[in-house]
Amino acid sequence: MLEQLHRAWLRRIRQEWDRLNVDCLGGSLRPPVFRLLDGTGRLGSWESQGRILGIAESHILADPWHAVVGTVAHEMAHQVVHELEGEANERPHGASFEKACHRLRISPSARGETAINGESERVLRRIRKLLALAGSTNTHEAESAMLQANALLLRYNLAALDSEVPSPYEGRIVGRSAAAIPLAWKQIGALLNEFFFVECIWVGTYNPRLDRTERILELHGTLANLAFAEHAHDFLHSSCDRLWQSARGAGRRREFLAGVLAGFSGTLRVQGEKNEERGLVWLGDPALSRHFKARHPRTASMSQRPVRDSRTFQQGKREGRALKIHRPLEKRSPSQPPDPRESRRLNR
Repeated sequence: MLEQLHRAWLRRIRQEWDRLNVDCLGGSLRPPVFRLLDGTGRLGSWESQGRILGIAESHILADPWHAVVGTVAHEMAHQVVHELEGEANERPHGASFEKACHRLRISPSARGETAINGESERVLRRIRKLLALAGSTNTHEAESAMLQANALLLRYNLAALDSEVPSPYEGRIVGRSAAAIPLAWKQIGALLNEFFFVECIWVGTYNPRLDRTERILELHGTLANLAFAEHAHDFLHSSCDRLWQSARGAGRRREFLAGVLAGFSGTLRVQGEKNEERGLVWLGDPALSRHFKARHPRTASMSQRPVRDSRTFQQGKREGRALKIHRPLEKRSPSQPPDPRESRRLNR
């Protein structure tokens, strides 16, 4: 079974390499030899003498597929330096490498990380403090803190629109992938799109443990907005699991969680109305829309079965109205824990 997966992984890596070569380089590179690395301590490697591009097996198993694709692109940049730029003697991450990374639309850093600027970090620090207060057992204090956090983020984005300095936008993959996207996952994506100053889309990805194509949520926005939206995404997923565990026996899970997220959306709309009363009105970010459309020129809506307005739905809605984001924002590892079903398949 593992040998079959290895062959499938190499085919998929070759496909990703082909796509990057055509889309970013006009097909100017010749395909190298592709190899899986075992126990090297590296995510990937480029060996110019043998023309070998290697990707670590542990990397494929431990990290999301988009991180693996980033490593493929990183090693391709080394290939570009040697075979297109003719800079075989340049230091490993010099000017020619940075130029190659720009052509491949990736960051020259190994993990592709970009720092949040000082003003954005200051806003995030204040939001962290407000979210800590939002966990208060004092209902009035919790609601006030959540409203202040929401208003602060709105002011930050309104100020960014008025600034003469253009905001840098990036894309970020969040959560786990699935072959069939549950309704609650779709609702969370729609909620982030409406209330958290990001654009969301479900994109195709690869599940190497099951050797199949799945879909995963991709966010686009400024670094500060991405950080807050990712936190909201993780909080809502964990809250849905927690609330359902407490409500076991209440009815159908799908209806209950649909109610939770409908209730939470209603709370955010009320907060939005209060902000409008203060003169804080959000009409959208045209530059972000242009950035998003440039990355995804063709989009389509996802279908979903309607949810009954049942007792279970109404119970979930009550729980969702009381829900407040209150855990501090923290930097997380891009890795996701494997699905137990996938681990069982690998161990057969």
